[in-house]
Amino acid sequence: MIVSHFLRRRSIRVRDLEVLRGFLPVRHVHARPSKPPTPPMPPRPPQKPVGFTFHGETWHDPYSWMSDLQDKVAMRHMDVYMEQEEKYTEAVMSETGQLQRKLQREMGSRMGAELSTPPVRF
Repeated sequence: MIVSHFLRRRSIRVRDLEVLRGFLPVRHVHARPSKPPTPPMPPRPPQKPVGFTFHGETWHDPYSWMSDLQDKVAMRHMDVYMEQEEKYTEAVMSETGQLQRKLQREMGSRMGAELSTPPVRF
């Protein structure tokens, strides 16, 4: 009743707006939006430049160490880096947990009963 009285008037004063503020639901009160949290920085893998020369062309690959599966030190570095990547992904995707579960349920309902893994070549 009080709100409709103010809305029927053609001119609304600042004092009237302050009175109205007490009657409006909280979602209609004009408030400053909160700043979104700063996203975490993505992890950076270590760079160990290695030069390659083929047919007279030379280039440097700073991440070639990642492909050496026989190097135990490199694999330890990869383990640490992959853990950092996993934590980063969890932090960035934390707000989408409900959607992820919904998508998993939907995809699971569309899959056949006999699950098999794709062939893997080592």
